[in-house]
Parts: sequence; structure tokens; C-alpha cells
Amino acid sequence: MVGVDAGQFSYLTGTDLITSYAAPVLYRPPPYHSYFCRNCGSPLPPPGMSTGFMEIPIGLFDDDPGVNPDKHIYIDFIPEWDRVTDDLPQFTVKEIYEARHDGKLPDNFKPRSHYDTQP
Repeated sequence: MVGVDAGQFSYLTGTDLITSYAAPVLYRPPPYHSYFCRNCGSPLPPPGMSTGFMEIPIGLFDDDPGVNPDKHIYIDFIPEWDRVTDDLPQFTVKEIYEARHDGKLPDNFKPRSHYDTQP
């Protein structure tokens, strides 16, 4: 993902092909919305954002965007068979939430995935 100011981004074409999926509520309402192209399934930034921070999936770029990874996020969900093999900082769901929302989660917070069946 490449983070950008939403005011510096706009779609040139194809907004009619963008659809969304409201993922189940993991921690509290509202549900998380995921936007994607209904033709190819590529993940996309939400259309219509004009202010705030947004992330653009790096795979959407035709050319090298000139940035390198600076961290690993959501390391709670790294599968057992995978390993981080570089020295970049690593952040859990809780750490990312607290950094992005300037808030604290309860000490008993446990990360959940959409595959978890128990609340």
C-alpha cells in the first residue's frame, strides 16, 4: 500500500466498475468496506474520497512508484509457514489501530479475522 492524501488522488475512468463488500463487523460497527473492480477483482481505494488519508494497493501502479516498504503490518496474521526475513519494523493490529486512530484498545483486545466464528 502507498499512503496518499485523498485530495491528491482521482479516478480517470472506470468508477462505474467499482463495487464494495461490507465485511463482517470484527470489533464494533460499522463494518469495514472493501472496494474492488467487479471485472478483475483488483482491490481499489474507495471512490469519492476528497479529504483524509487513503491507501492505494501497490499492485495497481503501471510503473515503479519510487517507494520501498518501510514496515510490516498486521503481523498477527502471518501464517506459521511464512517468516519476515528483513529488519523492517513490525506492527500488530493493536499497534496499527492505536497509531492510526490516536487511541488505545483495551488490554484484553485480541485480533480477529473474518474467519473467526466466535465474537
